[in-house]
Amino acid sequence: MAKRGRRPAGQGVLTLRGSWRAQQHEEPAPPEAVVVLGPPPAWLSLPAKKHWKRCGGALQELGLLTPLTTELLTRYCVTRARWQTAQDYLQQWGSLCRTHTGYEYAHPYVKLAKELGAELLRLEQELGITVGAQQALGVWRGSKPDDETATTQHEKERFFKGLR
Repeated sequence: MAKRGRRPAGQGVLTLRGSWRAQQHEEPAPPEAVVVLGPPPAWLSLPAKKHWKRCGGALQELGLLTPLTTELLTRYCVTRARWQTAQDYLQQWGSLCRTHTGYEYAHPYVKLAKELGAELLRLEQELGITVGAQQALGVWRGSKPDDETATTQHEKERFFKGLR
């Protein structure tokens, strides 16, 4: 089922804005039992297997790899390999085709790469690969400033400097 409304802002963004919602941050429910990343399915292509090891290891490290997400990881790896193939083709041959009359049009791989990119973004959000998804899941390990109060004041001064 799709989520409704705007994507919630992360804890760091709310803190920088000085929002009262930063203190009301709810801890997400712990994920299901974390599984150990096994070998990739035998039918995956070689580029997809490389993505399996790289992304699967990162998801396992974050504690996001569950029995149900391994199927989603497989679809992500296949889509990522196809997207990379389309990008390599476009890099080598260009994104324009020409008819016998000289009319230029976008190569069909351009549309394919765009659709695969949109599908990749959706899968990355579901898997928790994007920063926004990791913040929503409560596993974001980005850098935090030492003194958040000073940073918040500095950020606010940037916007309200001319109003004094």
